[in-house]
Amino acid sequence: YGGGQGGGDQDREQIRQRLHNLGAPDRLVIAENDHDIMLIANSADTLDVVPDGKEHARKTPRGLTVTTQAQWNELALQVTTRGEGGREMTRVYRINSDGRLEVVTQLPARDGAEAMQIVLRYDDASAKN
Repeated sequence: YGGGQGGGDQDREQIRQRLHNLGAPDRLVIAENDHDIMLIANSADTLDVVPDGKEHARKTPRGLTVTTQAQWNELALQVTTRGEGGREMTRVYRINSDGRLEVVTQLPARDGAEAMQIVLRYDDASAKN
């Protein structure tokens, strides 16, 4: 899936840069087999999840240990990630009413900051070929 933002080229580049700074991929590939689901961001960062509702520990490329818990919630894949410091993030992957992949990231309130929700929508890049 490729990002589908509106606006001119300069606006798109500014949005893409802001999302990149937040760690948001402009491309996302999802591959599934009988056991797990691979979420590949920008052809490099890979998150391999098992949608069984159980916690699974893994090492990041930087050597940190994170715990992921993934499960299907109706037609949406919900993935909760917890870092070593206790920080938590939940992402929900679903197809919205217009057929686009929607990724909703929820960051809980922390250290006086408000909770944040980021919504990204991706077009199906394979449909354009």
